[in-house]
Amino acid sequence: MSDFQQDGILTTFHRLGVPDRPRLEQELVRLAQRRPLALVLPLWAGDLEAPAFTRMVEELAAVPYLQEVVVSLGGGGRKERTRLQQLLQPLPQTVLVLHAASRTLKRLLAELEEAGLETGREGKGRAVWLGVGLVLARGSSRVVALHDCDIAGYDRLLLARLVWPVMNPSLGLRLAKGYYARIRHQMYGRLTRLLIFPLLAALEDVCGSAPFLRWLRAFRYPLAGEMALEAELAGAMHLPPDWGLEVTALAEAWRLAGPRAVCQVEVAESYDHKHQELSPQDPDRGLHRMAVEVAAGLLESLAAEGLGLPAGALGSLSAAYLRRARDMLDIYAADAALNGLACDRRAEAQAVEVFARALLQALTRRRREPLPRPRLAPWPRVWDALPGFAQRLQEAAEAEAV
Repeated sequence: MSDFQQDGILTTFHRLGVPDRPRLEQELVRLAQRRPLALVLPLWAGDLEAPAFTRMVEELAAVPYLQEVVVSLGGGGRKERTRLQQLLQPLPQTVLVLHAASRTLKRLLAELEEAGLETGREGKGRAVWLGVGLVLARGSSRVVALHDCDIAGYDRLLLARLVWPVMNPSLGLRLAKGYYARIRHQMYGRLTRLLIFPLLAALEDVCGSAPFLRWLRAFRYPLAGEMALEAELAGAMHLPPDWGLEVTALAEAWRLAGPRAVCQVEVAESYDHKHQELSPQDPDRGLHRMAVEVAAGLLESLAAEGLGLPAGALGSLSAAYLRRARDMLDIYAADAALNGLACDRRAEAQAVEVFARALLQALTRRRREPLPRPRLAPWPRVWDALPGFAQRLQEAAEAEAV
C-alpha cells in the first residue's frame, strides 16, 4: 500500500486500499460521454510477437470506455504490418495504424519537410507525435492516453487509473503522469534512479532552487511512458523525436498548462518491461543513447525557463552529479537489502559512469550549439501550413485499417 503524502507542489493520486476496477470503469464510461478517450501506442516492430503485447491487446479488448486505439508502428515492413493487423483484430474500438515505413506516410513526412516543418528521425517521440496528430485530425477524442507496449503482466486497471484524473472535468487537470515501482527480483529504472534523480539534485546544487526545478523533483517517475492529457494540449506541444520525449513533455505542460493543471497518479504497485542494454562503449545505442537524449532534453527545457547554467559550470555540474549519484548507490543498495532484492553494485556503479559521460556529451553539445535542437511542429502549425494534411493523414491510416 502506498503512502498518502501531498507535498503541496504536485497533486499526487495514490494507490490506497484494494483497487475496485469495476467501479472505476463504470464511472469512466459515464465520463467518456463528455470526454471521449483515444489511446496512442508507440510500438516497435520487434515487440510484435512478445507475450506482453498479446496480453495488452486482450486486456484492452475489455475496456468499455475507450473509443479509439492508434498504433504508431516503427520498423519492419509489409509482413510486420500485416501481422499487426491480425493481432489487433480482437479490439472492438476504432483501431488505426500508422506505419513509419509505409510509402504513404513517407510521402506525408516529405511534404512537411518541404514546407519547412521538422519531422526528425524515426523514434519514440516521432511515433507519439504522429499518433497524436491522427487523433486530432479525426477530432473524435478529447483525451489522449499514452503508454508503452512492452509492459509485462499488463492489467487494464493501469489505464483506468491513468486517465481518470484528466477525464474528470471537475478536477481541472489537463495532464496526468503515471508512476510506479520498477521492481521484480531487483530494482530497475536505472535511467530515472541513477541519472534523472541525482541530476535534478545536482542542478539545484549548482543553479540554486527554482519553482520549475522543485516541480520536476516532485515527480516520482518523470521518465514514465504512461501519460494522459487533453488532446488539445498534446497537439500544442513542441516535442522532440527522440528519447527526450517524457521530460520535454513535462516542461511543455509547465509552459502551456501550468503546474496546477498537472498531477501524477500511481498506476500500478509494481511494473516491469523490456530492459535496455547499457551499451557503455557506444553512445548511439541502448541506455547510453537514451541518457544523452534525456539529458539534452532536460538541459534545453531548463534553458527555456531561464535556468541556464552559469559560465564555467560544465565541470561543476558533472562533479555534482557524480557525487549525488554515488551517494544514491549506497542508498539503493541498502533499500534493496532491506527488501530482499538483488543488487549488483558493480553494474550500478558502471551505469553511473556511463550516465556521467552521457551528461558530459549533452553539456558539450549544448555549449557548442546553444540554440535548442529542432523539435517536431505543434499540430495547429501543421494544419495552417498544409490545410489538407489532416485529411491525408486520416487516409494514410485508413489504408492500414484493421
